[in-house]
Amino acid sequence: MKIFSSHRDCGVTRSSFGWNLWALCGVITVTALANTAHAQGQLKSAVQDGLFSHDGQAYKVVDAASYLSPGDNAGTIAQVAYGNCNSCGTSCGGACGHSRGLGLLSCQGCNLSGDGCNNCMADPCAPCRPYWYAGVELLYMDLDGGDNRSLGDFYKKGFCREYAGRFTFGCVQDCLRGCEISFTGPFQWDTYASVTDPSFGIESLIDPVLPLLPGDFSAFSDADFQSETYQAEYWSGELNRTFVSGDMAKLLFGFRYIDYSEDFQFFSQNASGTGLVQSQVDNQMYGLQLGLDLLYPICRRGYTDFRGRLAGFVDSVDSRFSADNLGSSVVLNLDDSTELAGLIELGAGFRYRLGNWSLRAGGEFWYFANVATAPGNFNRQISQSSGNLTDGGTNFYMLGLSLGAQLQY
Repeated sequence: MKIFSSHRDCGVTRSSFGWNLWALCGVITVTALANTAHAQGQLKSAVQDGLFSHDGQAYKVVDAASYLSPGDNAGTIAQVAYGNCNSCGTSCGGACGHSRGLGLLSCQGCNLSGDGCNNCMADPCAPCRPYWYAGVELLYMDLDGGDNRSLGDFYKKGFCREYAGRFTFGCVQDCLRGCEISFTGPFQWDTYASVTDPSFGIESLIDPVLPLLPGDFSAFSDADFQSETYQAEYWSGELNRTFVSGDMAKLLFGFRYIDYSEDFQFFSQNASGTGLVQSQVDNQMYGLQLGLDLLYPICRRGYTDFRGRLAGFVDSVDSRFSADNLGSSVVLNLDDSTELAGLIELGAGFRYRLGNWSLRAGGEFWYFANVATAPGNFNRQISQSSGNLTDGGTNFYMLGLSLGAQLQY
């Protein structure tokens, strides 16, 4: 049995539902527009002279239309970290104007106008201007630690300290890259010793090797006077490429040439005549070097500094050894060879700045490895082959003080 029922829909019809929905949206829209207009009116009244006031607090605001977007060419708000200037690269001259010590951050406030950093002419974003510097130092150095062998039976002192200069001239093209030339020297050290005996009782330490005989060195026995002279000369030239970080650090790489020579002479005199043994060595060193200069501030104008150089060389050595007795040549040998040599150069001191000038005082330590010396070219057992093979294995050092000034402009 089928049961049928009928009832009235408690909702609204489709037609009446649509009209009611449109009416509801209209009410919401009118209410929202009224509230928005009211809020904008309140906000507008709350912003005065670029300040927004709320609950007794004032906040600075700017007009968004004034900002410069990547597609615009101008704006009234200074941009931060925009365009080529935030990298301080080649378009900024390599660094940030006169504020070299501020690094990259000083370059991020530029107001660009679509032409790179050309409009950043005011600090701290001005393109870096090249600068030059020149320095002169007085070096007071002692040559020590080398081979100071003797052929005479008497005491010979070491070298005395000597004065020379170090002259530096350089430029920095963009506050990052530059070049530098430097000259050091010339140093001239010497030492001398002698002995006198009117009774002709002075003997030498020469020991002849066959086929040479003691008679070939007769002037060195039963002598009334003997002397030894030992001299050394040094100078150096450098040409470097430099990379600087502000005024606090400088890394350099370049070419260096060193000329170091020595001359040894042993003279003897007796009733029969005179004799002379002489050894000469000339080192011409060509090589590459790495260097590092550092400054560390300790007060407003004062800095401690460090100077380091590490160099390797091809050493072209020329040597000459001779022995003369009573006017006759007993031994004469010339030799040239190629060796490898090295240098470690260290310095530390205190620097005081006065405007563009800086004054410096400090200490120096230079260590030479595998360099030929005149005493190393022979020994007391003299033979006809003495001096033929240059001994390039002598290590020695130089130790001293430095005092100088530098001008940067």
